Amino acid sequence: MNQSKKTSDVLSLFFILILLFGATPIAVGAADAENRQFVYAGGFPFGVRFGTGEVTIVQIKPFLSGGVEVSPAASAGLAVGDKILSVNGKKVESAADALRLTEQIGDAPILLRVQHDNAVRDVQLSPRRADESGKYRIGILLKDSAAGIGTVTYVCPDGLAFAGLGHGICENGGTTLVNIKNGYIAPVTITGIQKGTAGMPGELRGAFSNEKSGRLLGNTEVGLFGIFLSPTGAEEKISVATADEVKVGKATILCTLDDGERRPYDIEIAEINPNPNATIKNFVLRVTDKTLLEKTGGIVQGMSGSPILQDGKLVGAVTHVMINDPTTGYGIFIGNMMRGGENYLA
Repeated sequence: MNQSKKTSDVLSLFFILILLFGATPIAVGAADAENRQFVYAGGFPFGVRFGTGEVTIVQIKPFLSGGVEVSPAASAGLAVGDKILSVNGKKVESAADALRLTEQIGDAPILLRVQHDNAVRDVQLSPRRADESGKYRIGILLKDSAAGIGTVTYVCPDGLAFAGLGHGICENGGTTLVNIKNGYIAPVTITGIQKGTAGMPGELRGAFSNEKSGRLLGNTEVGLFGIFLSPTGAEEKISVATADEVKVGKATILCTLDDGERRPYDIEIAEINPNPNATIKNFVLRVTDKTLLEKTGGIVQGMSGSPILQDGKLVGAVTHVMINDPTTGYGIFIGNMMRGGENYLA
């Protein structure tokens, strides 16, 4: 297979995702209609904002002190991607914590405990007074939260609980799930599209509302799970397919582009992964819809979670795009996604 990349739309460094997890796929609901599950199909975008509980250096910023450009952070060996765990032995969980503690110290030496990947080290440095503000600084830009855009896959019959994205939000090169703290969702409007090309995945660009429309409950290998604050309008319920009902052939995806309308677009399921233990990348899909190809080039970031329908049933969700061929990507069985939400959605 070609190299692949998650299509999470991420406005932060945390949204480049590759998941490695094993579990046995399940067939959700029995094949007979009497025992079959029904949900509302998604296909509309949602904005995600969350705190990670970690303070990460995203930029080293030199500044003028006494008319000379200095960078205490760089001189001490700090680097982009370092996580600040403590300042003089006091734990920090937000950028505000780190700023408050460093400003209280003045020009006295500071001992930072930092982590990069799995290595933890202590770094000592001395702040310098910035000419511009008169405050003591060490010259770093910090972040303690992340944001992005995804697509809702399904909404539970209560109209409140939902699942989306089809994969987790990870860091460390896509191998570690981000610890989401105080996460919430917000309405988002798709304002533009960067078309995907070979070697350069595209993306849906959007504007967040300041309004909170729900909260996140869990970040798992197979998707994000949360709950809306008020029932979400939907059309009619759709039945959930079992894994063995998914077949090679024509299908559709539901997604919302920059016209603001949720629409179906033609795809085909080109290949089904024969590995019965695969939790993700359960099948290969190919975009065939001329309108979608013209607007997006195929699968782009922000379309992760777009529900896949076949023979009138919800069979899965879009999760990845092939970097070298944006018309092609991967999907996850809806059963595997629903299994991942059992601890969060009733």
